[in-house]
Amino acid sequence: MASLSPEDTALAELLGKLDSSFWPRRGAFEQARAQVRHCLRRDWRTKGLPSRSRGVGSTERKREEETWRQLESDGLVRVHASAGRRTHVRLTFPGEQRARALCATGDVITYWRHFEALVKLFDASGRNQLSEAFTADCTPWSGTHAQLEALTEQMFLLLPFLCAGWVSTWPDSECRQWLSLTDEGRAAHAAGCPDDPCPDVRLDERASTVYERAFRDYTTELEGMTPPVGAPVIVRAAVGIGWGMAVEV
Repeated sequence: MASLSPEDTALAELLGKLDSSFWPRRGAFEQARAQVRHCLRRDWRTKGLPSRSRGVGSTERKREEETWRQLESDGLVRVHASAGRRTHVRLTFPGEQRARALCATGDVITYWRHFEALVKLFDASGRNQLSEAFTADCTPWSGTHAQLEALTEQMFLLLPFLCAGWVSTWPDSECRQWLSLTDEGRAAHAAGCPDDPCPDVRLDERASTVYERAFRDYTTELEGMTPPVGAPVIVRAAVGIGWGMAVEV
């Protein structure tokens, strides 16, 4: 079997890192870990995820740069550079759609009806912050295995919308997530389900393997990252009331 193209390999790997960055962290709240994720998610909107050459020789580095140039030329990524060097890479909407189709992770089009159902819940509640237990129909919360599975399944369905910035999450003092519908999410819902720019792309098991490895490895890497200088202090949401925040200091 022919190997996966360098371009599709790069897309699958970037998507794995992206999903890892936006996947809500469970367990005890740690300020440094929360700051790392907040800053990565914030920078994704403007620059993308950190991306630097990993080639050990000039030939490998040249091939790597050619891959990113081709992807940018095809409109699948945006490369952010500083002093002439690549520092961050961001998937465009067509790029993310292609990557998700190759890796069969689901996307904003596939899961649109779930997004619509979430918007209806927000509208019916009259609030813009709802607990994940409520939106997953896991109330009253008792922490059973079935309820935990329901929360995990819900996050898989919402992950493309988290990455798109249409839904945001915030941890509370009991290590559960609160969901908020953003202004961008409201606007996207009003505009309707977008057209698929990559309708003919299908699952490629090789891409899925790259994605899974990148997700797993980046999740481990995130745990060891140090927050950047000037990272805001993350304030957790109080259980059942209010909303967390990032306080610039």
